[in-house]
Amino acid sequence: MSKVLLARFSLLFAGALAWTGCTVKSTERPELSGPSEFSLSFGLTATPDAISQDGGSQSAIVVRAFDANGRPLSGAGFRLDLVTGGLLADYGTLSIRNLSTGADGKATAVYTSPAPLPAGANVPTCESLPGTCVTVVATPTGTNFSTSHTEQVTLRLMPTGVIVAPAQTPTPSFTFSPASPVANVPVQFDGSASCAGAATATGCAANSGSIVAYDWEFSDGGTATGRIASHTFALAQTYSATLTVTNDRGVKASTTKPLSAGAGATPTASFIYSPTPVVA
Repeated sequence: MSKVLLARFSLLFAGALAWTGCTVKSTERPELSGPSEFSLSFGLTATPDAISQDGGSQSAIVVRAFDANGRPLSGAGFRLDLVTGGLLADYGTLSIRNLSTGADGKATAVYTSPAPLPAGANVPTCESLPGTCVTVVATPTGTNFSTSHTEQVTLRLMPTGVIVAPAQTPTPSFTFSPASPVANVPVQFDGSASCAGAATATGCAANSGSIVAYDWEFSDGGTATGRIASHTFALAQTYSATLTVTNDRGVKASTTKPLSAGAGATPTASFIYSPTPVVA
């Protein structure tokens, strides 16, 4: 092969390689550019996160937003909601619900606690401590709702005044006499053994309060009130008696016992006559 032909062949081969390289490079997918909802990150804080439930104590709720490079993001919109006991509810107030971050990437709302609990009300617990848990939830209000996520922070509302222990469930108990009732003979029912709270082997638990009401119901339709009650069953058959007690915290509990009313002793017939002797 001559040198001229060899040179031409080399040039053609190099050109083919160059054309092939351009063709492969043109199929590469260009990188995405421009803003994305996924670049938003934000956090939520409450200062302080434990306040008194007195109708006036406040906490600053701060949202901090950042862009994909970790810089403060201005103009990010958010909505704040309140959740109590797992339900969406306005327990307390927010100074603003829809807010937007400033140049420093921050937006602030003020939460004000609700009015105190009524005197004698049961005090709930917030993470094992006396008080009510209120959760503030922040949701971005951009145009891509389906990809938005939420952040939340929990406030503890501390009760004011004397903290009343949680109400106990009363323990009703009663006896009746005679132990073997008889039809048409009064039966006495005694609820003195009932406790306003838990019962122990030796009696009622200490500091359990007091019973304020005793209500009796009998399966023949009769009713009665009071710690001691009396009732007469008309027929010789099986009945039931139910005692419902209410303690001084308004908590009720009931217990039922069956009882059988017997026929009683068989009567003995006897009579006298006069005058004696009988005169025709």
